[in-house]
Amino acid sequence: MPPPDMASSLPFSYEEFSEWFDDYTRALLAPALKAARKALSEHLDRELPEQQRVRVAVSPGRTKTKARTWKKLNDKYVDRIEHLVDVPAVVDDLVGLRIVCTNRSDVDRVVDLIEGMQEFVDGEAPVLAPCSGTVKDWRGEEKPSGYRAYHVNLCTSVSQATEWHVVTCELQIRTLMQESWGELTHEDTYKPGATVPPLVSTLSRRMADLMATIDDIAEDLRSELDRLSEDSLLETDSSQDGAANVAEREAVTDFLRGKVGELRGPTTLATLAWELQREFGREITDGWFGYGNFKNLLKFAVPDARVSIDPPSYVLPAGFDAISSVERRSGVPRAVTLLNEIDRSFPLVASGQWPLLFDVVARATRQVTWEGPADMRVVNELSRVARDIALEQGKRLPRAHPQYVVRGLSSVHELTPDMDSTEVQEKFFELTLPRAATLGLPDADLRELKRWLLGKGS
Repeated sequence: MPPPDMASSLPFSYEEFSEWFDDYTRALLAPALKAARKALSEHLDRELPEQQRVRVAVSPGRTKTKARTWKKLNDKYVDRIEHLVDVPAVVDDLVGLRIVCTNRSDVDRVVDLIEGMQEFVDGEAPVLAPCSGTVKDWRGEEKPSGYRAYHVNLCTSVSQATEWHVVTCELQIRTLMQESWGELTHEDTYKPGATVPPLVSTLSRRMADLMATIDDIAEDLRSELDRLSEDSLLETDSSQDGAANVAEREAVTDFLRGKVGELRGPTTLATLAWELQREFGREITDGWFGYGNFKNLLKFAVPDARVSIDPPSYVLPAGFDAISSVERRSGVPRAVTLLNEIDRSFPLVASGQWPLLFDVVARATRQVTWEGPADMRVVNELSRVARDIALEQGKRLPRAHPQYVVRGLSSVHELTPDMDSTEVQEKFFELTLPRAATLGLPDADLRELKRWLLGKGS
């Protein structure tokens, strides 16, 4: 018998539903959860450099409980259910997965990866595919409760006898702080139908806003650490002579030769340095064995490796051919795809969003006051202001996108107060086009890239 509060107007009894739900969970929901989690983890493993992958965790996931499913059917879907087989088509979160990221920029990066996947096509049996029209994005504009996250439905396939069945899974992507807020409040205060005292709602919202502020601080800290790490790869440290252990230096150079030899495309210096430090310890950064910086050490270990100059610096394996190495994404220039594969923070946005991006960055430079070269505090403030300007215009723009433009201009000392959008655009061209040219792309690809950044498509 159902619990006392489970009286129903559905066209079947709780006993009938209970038996069906148990069978359906065993046959399809549990296998779908396992398959979707495995495919999602493998996709992240393949697409994210390891030093970024460690900041992204995939939850074990869950299948919705019988009691909650029954309650949801009665609360929301009585008019849409005629038979038990209608339930999976109506309730789209019978399987739930969650990705928890260290920083907001990691969330944005993972969202870009998910949105770049091939969408589900009716009649096919995908390994994992986003479902069109199911995005619920509360990153830039949170819910009244303070909830901030990104939701999308993914479809996966499960075999049963001789047939494949498509099962929908709800994926949530959020930061550690958002996850903490959810753990502390969501179960008790924000489940549908719950009656929440005003004081509880107020305190919960205050806590959500405080955690959002911590997210901002964490993002600023991550940006500064990334900048310091990037600088340490290129700037010579003359105060250290480096380790004198010849055997260890040979082991390090052999390690680098092996890593570069395994490359099938460009990778950032930061990625190689991170892998080296993980293998041998951070103490190897003291003088980099007498070579002063990581770039010099790399050039010694792999003389034929090509290394770009402008940050974020990257290494190209010997014989790298940009044209044959990258698979075009539909509607996206080859240069854009390649730059994003090398540097996942490169904004993979629609062509028409670039003018907006340049405009809000320019407006931010006229609202934020600073003197001298823009330090990381200024970069972060400009990024936040640019994002807020976009929101005021009714446009959602992840903070990571203006931050990429601002940080890039700052790295080559081209970021100044009171810029206009044309100036921001031209300076960004001067930064981006040479990077693409270094990859060996032909002039036609560079012209296509420029049209894309102008907002004129490919």
